[in-house]
Amino acid sequence: MNKTDLESEINKEIKEETSKNEVTLDSIQNQKIKTKDEPFLLVDILTKFYNSEEYYITLSFKNKYSDSIANIINNSYQETVFRNELESRVKIPDNIAEKYFSTDGIDRLIVINKEQIIIDTISRKNYEFYDASIESSYIATYETQNQLSDSIIVISTNSAKHLNLNKVPKPISDLIKNEKLLKNIQHEYHEIFSQNSLIYKSDTISILSFGNYSKPENYLYLYKNGNLTDSIVNDYLAVSSLKAIPLATENELTYIYEGFKPDTDWLWSGLIGIDLKNWKLKLYERNRIKR
Repeated sequence: MNKTDLESEINKEIKEETSKNEVTLDSIQNQKIKTKDEPFLLVDILTKFYNSEEYYITLSFKNKYSDSIANIINNSYQETVFRNELESRVKIPDNIAEKYFSTDGIDRLIVINKEQIIIDTISRKNYEFYDASIESSYIATYETQNQLSDSIIVISTNSAKHLNLNKVPKPISDLIKNEKLLKNIQHEYHEIFSQNSLIYKSDTISILSFGNYSKPENYLYLYKNGNLTDSIVNDYLAVSSLKAIPLATENELTYIYEGFKPDTDWLWSGLIGIDLKNWKLKLYERNRIKR
């Protein structure tokens, strides 16, 4: 597929999914939600429990994990929220969670659908330890009267300055194997984890994630119109998908990715920015955007 065909296909998909370039904040203003002036926004993926109408996001530690901190948290557990043969949930006191986890911005969230439109606002209910059959995690839980789909995006309301919602182009994943991009790979690789392309103004932007198991090394490449402009190389980051979040600025497009470390059970969601001025990739820590 040549560039013209790729642009046509991507533009067709974007037009079908989005009809406006901006997202209004009317639903927030109508509910009179008070925003603060903190210098960041939290963006994450909201997940639904299997056996409950509640939802959750995963917490991240303020500092590096240690067994001593884990013991303090484990000894603080309060009542059991839910338990069956496969999973359990227990409450963590607010003061303990706020001491050891990054909890700024998570009390009140707006919910964004795949069209990058606000569909709900939710408030935090509990801090909990969630022990599931496959993995366990520390979480913040939420509830709503509305029926939400699983794996939906949420954004904090803690920064009036940065909560200016503008849509980004929706990435199209696995549209077609782009042989030109693959030929430009400068490293030996064993697997392509994902390919995402989008059109911004007159440019075709592509992000390619691939890995070499023998080193091991994982690569994230940024292309502008088929030309490599930046790369991130490390031993853990593989990207399986990108989702659009409506936080575009004049100089940056920001996306949330689903990441994993190959050959492990380590899964997470993170934020990646495309610097349109310098054509560089930027990874944000703890899912918090600071500009």
